[in-house]
Amino acid sequence: MRANTLLAVVVGTAATAVSNLYWWNRTRTIRESLAVSAARDEAVVGERTRANRTLEAAAKRADVDPEDLPAAIDALHEELADMEHERDAVKSEAGSLRSRWAERWWQARMAEADGPRAIAITIEGDDADARALAKHAPGYNGGVTIVTTEPNHTFVVTVGDAMADLDATDLAAELTDLAGGGAGGSARRATGGGASAGLAEAASDLADRLSGELD
Repeated sequence: MRANTLLAVVVGTAATAVSNLYWWNRTRTIRESLAVSAARDEAVVGERTRANRTLEAAAKRADVDPEDLPAAIDALHEELADMEHERDAVKSEAGSLRSRWAERWWQARMAEADGPRAIAITIEGDDADARALAKHAPGYNGGVTIVTTEPNHTFVVTVGDAMADLDATDLAAELTDLAGGGAGGSARRATGGGASAGLAEAASDLADRLSGELD
C-alpha cells in the first residue's frame, strides 16, 4: 500500500516536473521569437525610413513630388534614349561626310598622278580625318601613303599593292625612331601618335627615300 502510494507520488512529481520544464522551454522560445520579431520589425522600419528619405531626396533633386518620381525617371530614360539615338545619327552622318570628303580629296589629288609612289600628306585635322584619307589611299595610290596630322602629331601609314614587299609597321617604326611616339598595326596599315613637332618633316623625308628606291 505504501509502495503504491510512494510510486504514485513519484510519478506525479515527475509528470509535474516534465510539464513545468516543457512550459518553461515553451515560454522561453516564445519570448525569444518575440524578441527576434521585434528586432526584425525595428530593422524593417529603419530600412523603410532610409528608403523614404532617399526617395524624398531624389524627388527634391528632380524637382518633383515623391509620388511622381517613377514617372519622371521613365521620362528621363526616354529622353536619354532619344539623345543617344540622335548622337549615333550625327556620328554616322559625320562619318559619311568625312568619307566623301576623303574620296573627293584623292580624286582631285591623283588626277595628275603618274603611277604608284610614296607620298607624305600633312593635314590640319584629327585622327578620324587621317584614318579616312588612309582608308581610301590604296584605291588611288598603289604605293606608300603617310598621312600626318597637325597639331596632334598623329599619323597613318598605308602600303598599296605596288609596294606590298614593304611593311607598314616597319615604316611606322622608322617614323617613331625619328619623331618619337609609338605605333602599331598590320603590314598594310599602321597608326601612331605622341610624336614630336618634327613628325611631318620625318614623314616627308621617309617618302622621299622610298620614292628614290622606286626610281
